[in-house]
Amino acid sequence: MKGRKPTAQPAASAAAQPSPECPAPPVWLTASAKEEWGRVAPLLQARGHLTPDTMALFESYCMAAGLAKDCYTGKDERTPSLNLCDDPEPMTAGQSKLFFNAMREVRLLAGELGLTPTRRPADAEAPPSANNPWGSDL
Repeated sequence: MKGRKPTAQPAASAAAQPSPECPAPPVWLTASAKEEWGRVAPLLQARGHLTPDTMALFESYCMAAGLAKDCYTGKDERTPSLNLCDDPEPMTAGQSKLFFNAMREVRLLAGELGLTPTRRPADAEAPPSANNPWGSDL
């Protein structure tokens, strides 16, 4: 194609706008995943990151975090229990693979959502506390 390339205009859509209230967790999430949703959703909503186009990513994060927690604690009968604290038997290869894959997904998705300290926006940092003697040095 000859000539000048036309300038691209971003599509103005209502899908990228955050909703005013924090959405409720989907009914199909496990109890552990709903706990993670309740812990993280208000943080993302306050930052304006919980938009309809990031909801699937956030649901995947909560599912992976819930699966890892259920594997570790043995709360959910649908997941193989690692129960690392109480079970004297070593975990099987399938159990450890499921657990470590879930933990890897939690780490990767948390980075995508900006939940890790290195990915957190600079404006979300709390100012150093006045009663912290190391606050000015850190």
